[in-house]
Amino acid sequence: MLSKLFRILTAVTSCLTCLYGIYIFGISFWPLTVIAISLVIAASVFFERLNPAAKALGILLGILSLAAFLLLLIAANIGGSFHLSESNQVIAICLFFIALFGLTAFFWPDSKQQEQNIKQT
Repeated sequence: MLSKLFRILTAVTSCLTCLYGIYIFGISFWPLTVIAISLVIAASVFFERLNPAAKALGILLGILSLAAFLLLLIAANIGGSFHLSESNQVIAICLFFIALFGLTAFFWPDSKQQEQNIKQT
């Protein structure tokens, strides 16, 4: 049950972040790809056959978001003082939450059988 909540949170935060990025920076290939990944993760809540793919995509999304967040913080330090524009501040916060929720994918079950085994123990 908790894994389904984190799947939905991962999908919603990544979709909203991509839509915000499209609004600010314009449409491109990568936000659309992340939205497609988010839809697969959200669909895995209802279609359990997608659980292994959703788990792999969630881990990938979490790692990439963490790397992007860290790179954004490093880029903000260029010039000797820390500065982020308002749009980059929103992106940084969203990337942090995508990384946080996406990295919970390490604990998502691969199939319904594994979820039942966890409940039995």
